[in-house]
Amino acid sequence: MAVISSTQILEAGIIVSTTTIEASNTFSNTGSQFIYFKNTSGVSKNINVTVQTTAIDSPLYGNLTKTTPTTKSVANGETCLIGPFPVEAYNDSSGNVTFGITPLPAEGSSDAVAILYL
Repeated sequence: MAVISSTQILEAGIIVSTTTIEASNTFSNTGSQFIYFKNTSGVSKNINVTVQTTAIDSPLYGNLTKTTPTTKSVANGETCLIGPFPVEAYNDSSGNVTFGITPLPAEGSSDAVAILYL
């Protein structure tokens, strides 16, 4: 499992530095993080984010459910941001969010992934 560190978005701007991923990846989440993904693989990809809490009983709204996993499809050549991730729904007991991107990149190539926060 790859543990990915977050980069803060600054007023002066940043150059996004990407990393390689594995089948399962985690990052520490404060509720302000986004997954940045640039798909240059030649095929469509899915970002699958694990939801830890899938149902709540709200006194205001009643029983609510959240789809698991949260999935975003990204066509070849597209760049996307997905998030932020509310800690109550996405964090595991260690305060991390887990995600994967499928299909995995072919050997010798990589997907451009970064975790950004405000």
